[in-house]
Amino acid sequence: MRGELNSLPLLPSQCCIHTVPKQLHPLNEKACTPQLVSIGPLHHGKEELKPMEEHKKRHLQDFLQRTDLSLVDYLKDIKEREKRLRDCYAETIEFSSDEFIIVILVGAAFIIKVLLSYHFKTMRNGKENI
Repeated sequence: MRGELNSLPLLPSQCCIHTVPKQLHPLNEKACTPQLVSIGPLHHGKEELKPMEEHKKRHLQDFLQRTDLSLVDYLKDIKEREKRLRDCYAETIEFSSDEFIIVILVGAAFIIKVLLSYHFKTMRNGKENI
């Protein structure tokens, strides 16, 4: 047993994103899986969550219109941090580099826009710059 434990690969120290173990899903499936929107790659592409993808992209478009940086700038910035971002996940993310970067950017812009819209009421009307 000691040999088996010693041969386990180490999790990166920055690993902080885990999936809910399958054994816990029967206890409360709705609590274990996204019901409306996915953020990040773990549940990306699931059929029941696809309706929100266009909505998230609209938030990205609005986010880009409110900043001084371009889409290319953000993609480049995420690309430079890709290994670090991937290491945050306990499991290997089987996305291509381009797909992973886009999923991260779309999700991040969505979260930022939702949080800012909640805090700054003028953003709900499209009048506040980031």
